[in-house]
Amino acid sequence: MSFCTSDKLCGLVLAGEMMDTSNLSLSALVGRKLFAGEDDALARLMLGAYVLVADARPFIGVLGKDGDSLLWTAGGAEFCDLLHAHAPREIDTAQVQPRSVAPLRLSDVLNRLGVAPEEIDDIADVIGLLDPGSAVSYRHLLRGREQRSFRLVLFRRRDIAGGHVQFSIHEMTGFERGNAKMREISRQILAAMESPFSKNDPRNLIALLNKVENDLNDLFSATDDRQIAIRANHIATGVSAAANRLVDILNAIDTDGSDGGHTGKDRVNESCPPSGIHCVLGNDWQGTQDLILARVGGELALKGEYAHAVRSAHEFVSNSTLIFIIAPCEGEYYVLSGPQRGEIYSSIPDLVRGIEVGVNSRHGAETFFSSLGQHENQTRFAVAGENMEVWGRPGLGMGWQAMIADAYTQGVDVRAMFHGLKNLWLHMQVLHVVKTRADVQEVRDALLGVIQKIHRRIAELKVMAQPNAGFPRKIRERVAGWFQGARRISDETGMVLDVRAPEDVLNMNIVCYGGQMEDTLSELVRNAHHSGARHIFVNAGVKGRYLEIEVVDDGRGMSPEKLAQAHKVIEEGRFDPVLSARPGGSGYGLLGAAQSVGRFVDGQLRLEPAAGRRGLKVALSFRVT
Repeated sequence: MSFCTSDKLCGLVLAGEMMDTSNLSLSALVGRKLFAGEDDALARLMLGAYVLVADARPFIGVLGKDGDSLLWTAGGAEFCDLLHAHAPREIDTAQVQPRSVAPLRLSDVLNRLGVAPEEIDDIADVIGLLDPGSAVSYRHLLRGREQRSFRLVLFRRRDIAGGHVQFSIHEMTGFERGNAKMREISRQILAAMESPFSKNDPRNLIALLNKVENDLNDLFSATDDRQIAIRANHIATGVSAAANRLVDILNAIDTDGSDGGHTGKDRVNESCPPSGIHCVLGNDWQGTQDLILARVGGELALKGEYAHAVRSAHEFVSNSTLIFIIAPCEGEYYVLSGPQRGEIYSSIPDLVRGIEVGVNSRHGAETFFSSLGQHENQTRFAVAGENMEVWGRPGLGMGWQAMIADAYTQGVDVRAMFHGLKNLWLHMQVLHVVKTRADVQEVRDALLGVIQKIHRRIAELKVMAQPNAGFPRKIRERVAGWFQGARRISDETGMVLDVRAPEDVLNMNIVCYGGQMEDTLSELVRNAHHSGARHIFVNAGVKGRYLEIEVVDDGRGMSPEKLAQAHKVIEEGRFDPVLSARPGGSGYGLLGAAQSVGRFVDGQLRLEPAAGRRGLKVALSFRVT
């Protein structure tokens, strides 16, 4: 077996078998006569698979009938350091095509990665239960050495005697690092909430919440209008102090410099040492073709010493449940697996549309693919209506390669959630206008609902701060409920809020994280108020497969320079306090709103000037699934 080296062929080895040195014509390989020009297209796709798996980020291979012995392996660029560090000395990792290899098994590889023995036993049971043609992503992440984590994908082939199982092991440490930052920030927030406001002010947020809750109960039972006005004003003063304290905590965390995993771009090189590239022979695409392909009697053939490696790579990629893409040179983008298998595109925009990247994800996908010739990266975007995790890295010559898989991890932006907590406190500032018993009756249910939501958010923070944190559960929410917070703010401020949406849209039930869209629309309405708006128009409707919501105000709007800055903040995923529309604001509301929308499949938030001379239009859209 061969593991990745920076200057030798990676993997592509058949265990314990002599290599055939005779050339293999492509027509013999496919078992039929090829049409004119078909051999050239087939050869390019087969070489694309060979180049990709030889330099693959995941460690991939095919298992024998026992479900453990390795018949063929390749790749491992993501974590070849672990495989090298724990490889037995008798295995020569620099061999290109060894005549024989010491017996090695999948269980040995998992052991080298540091996977627990009980997990390895469980994986063996899963492999034994796989039916031909079935695929499975092992039910949870595998924990390994150096706090690294891995994902295992298995597939049992239909078309090979015995139903061999092929596998791929992917490093998930980059995505997991975002989750670790989430837990760290949750702990920081909870500690700050339980700490005194200052040396001269011993109050803390948790104690203040309890006091506000007790004071509200007293307010609800009061009957004298004069006492009601005094108590309501006193509670409102405490609410304002709490909101200001929450802003201070947000600013302190942002000043600390931790990105909290909210940027959307996982820095692979922070979680995984740089690995060698260009493992295949030849310095470029044409050079690789010249080394591996030959013409025999005018017909294209694979040179004997590479025939098995190329054929095995092609078989693996063709049977993969993942989407593999390779760009061996500019202007050639090969989709090697998935629904568009065999398609070759001439530009990145054509590739993005061809593999069915969602409309709202296309700009991000094009930017991601365009960056891969220079550095490794990983991200998430929507493909064919599903959220996907995407890995990519430089490849042969000036090219790149990428892999797309169903999303396995679910990142949570703690800052956005915490910003929503601040907005909940701000909702209670309605107490400033409570003067009579009738006022109390009008706001009582809303205030009780806000208190309940605050308790729930704090409970979620405590869960996320735990070492094995889960994530807030998705629930079904009625679209009409998303506008409740916005209506409260318009009532508090005297703005006119005009929501225009068909009944069937308002009655739609959408799967989302509870309360986040209500927080998002509330934030947009509050920002409009602070920009001087008196009227806000909200239009909601379904266009094709997308739910679209437009929020248009008649406030001051944004200058072209500030609008460009806002676009940059949303694209890069980094807050900017200069964008704050109100005194003491954190500047994070706009980004938090964009990222809440981004958690939907193909979700996107766009900004543009409102029609006319004043105001701002914020357009939200996401795939309805």
